[in-house]
This record gives sequence, C-alpha cells and structure tokens, in this order.
Amino acid sequence: MIAGRHIGTPVLPWEAENRASFILEKLEEGYDNEELRDDLGFTLTDIQKARQTRAIAEMARSLDLPEEVKAKLENPRAKVFTTLARVVDSTVGRDYLRVEPDSEHGLRGTTEKTEFLKGFRKLVSDIALGKQSSRTLNRNKDIEAYFKKWDPKDRPSKKADTFVPADIIKGRSVASSAKKTSASPTKRSRQETKTVLPRDLHVRFGNDRLVDIRRELTKLKREKFPNAGAVLLRVFFELAAINYLERSGEMKPLIEKLGGKGKLPFGVPTMRQIAPKLVQIAKRELSVSDSNKVEKAIRYDQAAPFTLSDLHAFVHQAGDLPSARDIWQFWLRTEPLFRLMLEQDSEQEA
Repeated sequence: MIAGRHIGTPVLPWEAENRASFILEKLEEGYDNEELRDDLGFTLTDIQKARQTRAIAEMARSLDLPEEVKAKLENPRAKVFTTLARVVDSTVGRDYLRVEPDSEHGLRGTTEKTEFLKGFRKLVSDIALGKQSSRTLNRNKDIEAYFKKWDPKDRPSKKADTFVPADIIKGRSVASSAKKTSASPTKRSRQETKTVLPRDLHVRFGNDRLVDIRRELTKLKREKFPNAGAVLLRVFFELAAINYLERSGEMKPLIEKLGGKGKLPFGVPTMRQIAPKLVQIAKRELSVSDSNKVEKAIRYDQAAPFTLSDLHAFVHQAGDLPSARDIWQFWLRTEPLFRLMLEQDSEQEA
C-alpha cells in the first residue's frame, strides 16, 4: 500500500532518502531484488539508487563538520541530499569526486578515501550552507562550472586505490547489501514469463510509440508467436536506444562523429553504428556484471547463444528462425540496458 502511493503516477511526493530507507528496509526484512520489483514495483535501478542515496546521506552525516552544517543534515525538510544525489548522479560529478555506481554498495571510490573526503566535505558544506542548490547545480554544465571554480588542492586527485561507503560511515550501515552467514529462507527463483517482455518493464521515459509497442510485447506469447516477437523486439530495442540517446544528449555528438545527418540514411545512425555507443554507456552506468551481459547481447559474439546480430540477420536476411528460448535469453542479457533507457530519467544528464 505504501509503495502504491508513490510509484507509477505518484499520488504523494516521496523524499529521496525516505524512499531509499523504505527499499533498504524491505531488503533487510528478506525481500530480494526480484520480489521488490515484482511485488512492490521497484526496478533494479530504483534499488541501486536507494543504496546510493543512503550511502551519500550516511557518509555526509559521518563527516567532521561544523555544528551549523550538521544541523542542516539532520533537518528532514532540507533538500541537501536531493542536491547531493543530483551531483553524484551526473557523470561530471562522479568524475570530479572519483566515484562510480556500485550495485552492492551504492558507490565505489576510484581513488584514496582521504582524497574523496576532502572534496566531498566541501561539496556537502557548500550545499548545506546554501552556497549551492538544486538550481545552481541543475545540469552537467552547471556542475562542471562549479567544480572548475574550486581551488585545485580541494579537488580529489586520482590515486591507485578504492573504497566503499562502509569504509567512511560510522556505525552499521544498511547502504551495502549484507552478506548473511546464518541460514536464511530459500528465495523464490525468478519466474520466467511467457510473454516477450515481462509486465514489470515500464516506459517511464519515452514516447507514445514505445509505450504502445511495450504494451503489445507484454501480451505477445513467445511460444506461440516467436517470429512476430523477435521482429517487434528488434524494432523496440532500436527505437528505445534512439530515444534514450536523444534524451541524454548522446545522439548529436554521435551523428557529428559519423559525418553529419547528410551522411546517414534518414539522418539517423544504424543499429550497428549505435551499438558501440550503447556498450560505452553500459560500461559507464551499469555494474561490471550487467555491462558485460549487455555487451555480449548487442555486440557480435560467436560464444553468445543469441545476440542483436542474430535478430538483425533474422529481419534482413535468411537467418535461423528464433525460438522462444532465444528471445527470453536476449531479454535477460539486455534487461539492465532496457531499464536504464526506459525507466531512468536521462534528461538531467543532458
């Protein structure tokens, strides 16, 4: 009931940290990722962001800061963590702070902990004291301009080291997924859906055409209509990729790199030209495990059982007919990318 009041078309606003707390509490109670997604409507992206939001909040509260700053961090009405999350969500912010997304811990440092802390402490103080806000740190160019104004000695330097939020947070943290040593109840295995796409995939960011095709693919039975399913899935993947690249600001540089619209059929890159950019984005935005699965699915790989190349060949050549199992395996490997493209807002990254 609580999740239903805030998910889909929200009835009530939900503060980022409260949302994160709810998700992480469910994980502590024994829910797994699939149950959170299927039973409560939270996506894998929601779960990763919950870990990241909680990690940011707990690290900020663990800093040695003046009392006036600490008071702001404890004020539930302050928008400090929303703004902090916006900076850390941006590729520019992560580059300057030397951190990257991590599915288990929320974040992972790519430098020494002390280097990160000196920059993070300044960022938290500037936002808490009102020197910066969600308006001044709204877009990538705003965030980059902010960091460029810093004294170079305040910026985290690249060091050959790494850390996770638990190395900074004082006391026990629920930001990282716990490794239970005692016996726990057996989790339900993920149920294989009979349709081309599972119903819990939502088009939260996209156009009406994507919404319509998604609706059809969540009704189309793979066993009964494998050919129609494969063709429409191929179309859906390409349209989702084009829409995401346009929303995220990645399409224009790609077109320019390929020589401009005049050099491209219909002024849009082909799927073969788009695939390398998607692999690059997957490696930047997803975990190593998920990005590797995505890469195998959308880049030709003889060792992979069914790839985008096979779908492409089936549509344009006399390729082997796909089976229902082929379609399901393709979905399993591309699911992280689909959810990134359709369920995560990329407009703030533009």
